Amino acid sequence: MANMMLNNEDTTTNFSLLALSGKDGRRFLQGQLSCDMDQLQDGQILPGALCNLKGRVVASMRVWQCNDVIYLCAGQGMADIIANTLNKYMVFFDCQLSIVTEQYQLWRMADAASSDAAKALATNTILNDDSNFAVCLDKTDRLGTRYELFVAGESNASALMAQLPDTLEPASPEHWAVASTESAWVMIRPEISEKYTPQLLNYDLNGTVNFKKGCYTGQEVIARMYYRAEAKQRLYRLQRPSNSEVSDFGINKADNIVFTAEDGERVVQLVIASTDDTRRHPDIETITN
Repeated sequence: MANMMLNNEDTTTNFSLLALSGKDGRRFLQGQLSCDMDQLQDGQILPGALCNLKGRVVASMRVWQCNDVIYLCAGQGMADIIANTLNKYMVFFDCQLSIVTEQYQLWRMADAASSDAAKALATNTILNDDSNFAVCLDKTDRLGTRYELFVAGESNASALMAQLPDTLEPASPEHWAVASTESAWVMIRPEISEKYTPQLLNYDLNGTVNFKKGCYTGQEVIARMYYRAEAKQRLYRLQRPSNSEVSDFGINKADNIVFTAEDGERVVQLVIASTDDTRRHPDIETITN
């Protein structure tokens, strides 16, 4: 990848990026996000959720820190929603939140060959130089190891790219979307903001919610559901022929379709279904992460 010429056709605007600066930034987010900000270290990424008082997910995000600035990376169109929500609680803290999405270009890359192990990053880790970031997300069957490269403005990211595997290649939006169903970590979009509880999205199973940290907005409701009630529905992965309907698999509510990707002759979806649905239909896959 160090010798690869990247161009604007490889970039995507399908993201939101916010930067939180100020001495109280970490303490402020500790009382707002579901992840434990005390565990955030340089070079590490924490998945987290911002919830409302009723325990429903306003936004999901990947969190990292660089040079005393905390970055929140979320789905497209979520920047204003996150900013408006956090700004309501920020008045008593010495920190400032900025939307910096337009300052960056994003390349989505994949390493299917895995032949450059010396440069490979562990999942949920990040490399950075003065202004650019390389994020290692996960490993999927479709694409191998997935990376996101955030490049600031017209900066030269060659030094950062030289630290990454030479076998990285740009990933098509279609393949990236299908790979996202394999990782099954839901990135909230505006149309599903405040619609689901963390349990329905498996956030309580995959580390997005930390149940050992202190209080945060929505924590009381989320903890009560986790400790005192068994989830009647969960997030599953459904692969179905493109000429079929989701109702053919016992999922009758359009509200229960969280994410959809096309894979040739198949439709691959993340759906919320009951245990009975999964028993009746083997094409509904249980997600274990």
